[in-house]
Amino acid sequence: MNLENTIQQIERLYQTVTGHQSPAMPAMNSQNTSASLELELDKKIDLLVNTLQQTVALQPAMPWVPTMNIWESENNILLTFDVAGVSKEDIDVSVRGNLLTISGSKKSRSVENGFTPIRFEMRNGPFHRSIVLPIDAATAEIRSQVVNGILEIEIPKQPSEHKGTVQ
Repeated sequence: MNLENTIQQIERLYQTVTGHQSPAMPAMNSQNTSASLELELDKKIDLLVNTLQQTVALQPAMPWVPTMNIWESENNILLTFDVAGVSKEDIDVSVRGNLLTISGSKKSRSVENGFTPIRFEMRNGPFHRSIVLPIDAATAEIRSQVVNGILEIEIPKQPSEHKGTVQ
């Protein structure tokens, strides 16, 4: 592949990412040397990389939902949620009927002066998650705590009125 084709591919990629034509560079003519084509290619690549970095840095925070695990024993149900970076004061646990809802907000960390954002993968902002609990969950006796960034919710089970076999 020659340099001119590579430049055209970079321009198409720029247009795909931004939806705009790549800014014009000096017109190419038969006088262009390999060195000038390499310089143009370098400029196009730098422009594309800088645009991609800005696009990623300026993307709005995407909503997130804490991941969850559920365990069950004979007498209890244990739910855990990954809420790293969320203070316990910013978490609300509520129950309505057999619907458990956790909600809250993860605040974004401020950036130090002199640093330019390049990539954001950590999610922040409000979250909301609801889980239907089993019918035998004693929802009035829920206990919750946050330990090392994990929200633990323990729910006792109500004793079953009927145990045994059906005849």
